Amino acid sequence: MEKTIYERNFVRLETIFEGKLKELISNYNYLKFETLGFMALSVDVVFRRQGIIYNIAMAHNYEQNGDIVPDPDMEIEINFEFKTAEALSYQDTYKYDCVYEFDDKGNKIKEYPKLKTSLNDFFELWTKNLITQGHKLTTKER
Repeated sequence: MEKTIYERNFVRLETIFEGKLKELISNYNYLKFETLGFMALSVDVVFRRQGIIYNIAMAHNYEQNGDIVPDPDMEIEINFEFKTAEALSYQDTYKYDCVYEFDDKGNKIKEYPKLKTSLNDFFELWTKNLITQGHKLTTKER
């Protein structure tokens, strides 16, 4: 059976993290990946739930007028039980998009299916590019 986009995204994250995705995001809060000639990739662990679900933020950042600007910055939900990675949000210099709306208790109350497809398609392309560019882990911080 063909893998879903979320399963393919998970496999590509495992490739970027050199097969140590769970180990690295379980033990470190910040990771940086670099390669010659391209912008560095910053990864921040947003939160961890029961050792199964992790949310990370992945971004390329540049400096403009003394400010750090993400372009792009995406939040990704990783589920180790199902081996999936789903794009939840996208931000760049001009916009912020989020796949879900949440109530005050953090429960999902609305989903935007077209946006969900679009963000996951973009994430698929972005992770393919990161692999092709050869980003390698250079910094780990707790």
